[in-house]
Amino acid sequence: MLPKFSLIAPAIREHNYKKIYKHLRNDNDAKFEMVFVGDKPPRKKISSKFRYIYTEVGLPQCVEIAAREARGEYLICITDDIDFSPHFLDKIDSYLIRLHMDKMLIGNRFKSFGEFQNESMFFDVNIDNSPVISFAPVYKKNLWHKFGGIDRRFKFGFHYIDLMMRFYEEGHNLFIIPDSWCNEFKDKKISNGKFKKNKHYGRKFCNRLWVEDGEVVENRLLPVESFDDKDILTKDQFVEYKYF
Repeated sequence: MLPKFSLIAPAIREHNYKKIYKHLRNDNDAKFEMVFVGDKPPRKKISSKFRYIYTEVGLPQCVEIAAREARGEYLICITDDIDFSPHFLDKIDSYLIRLHMDKMLIGNRFKSFGEFQNESMFFDVNIDNSPVISFAPVYKKNLWHKFGGIDRRFKFGFHYIDLMMRFYEEGHNLFIIPDSWCNEFKDKKISNGKFKKNKHYGRKFCNRLWVEDGEVVENRLLPVESFDDKDILTKDQFVEYKYF
């Protein structure tokens, strides 16, 4: 039976993403898989519901590969330094049954070190008309392909904001589940100069796509440049680790 949810992410910290899988497996009845892509193959055996793809490309390409290889009906983009509220997937599943998902996105609240960070749920708090941008939104996989996936010009971060804005551009609405959230634990080990530089570039490029005269626009200012297969590698150029 195919999973209903595919949680996709770039893989950096092995001890974290295995912990995420165990927590979701033990706390939810909803069918799911995890598809993580990164440049450090797992050192120990993993479950067949936890798919790890090894390749040596940038972080946006890792997410793009994970989305294309996902088998679930719904995608949830996450990171490997978070944990989840109780029964996270089951609560999402209950709202999927009640909501008309053709033009709806489901969003989750966001915590950092245990504290809700409502300001982080907007495009940019320094812009008055900033729309709500949910952390770990849930949407149908076919929309990923319809909207062209990640813009290849992103180097790190903020591609998820661009994707959310493209959903809004096509008339989708966002529903935030009040009792469902992700809790982020920032890892100081990767907060180096390169990390900060790429993050700054991601924000600057995202604003270039969606901000004009100091306001967030409704229509993207530049067309999407999707990844070609040669940019993310073909199937025979990466290795998928699965253990049954």
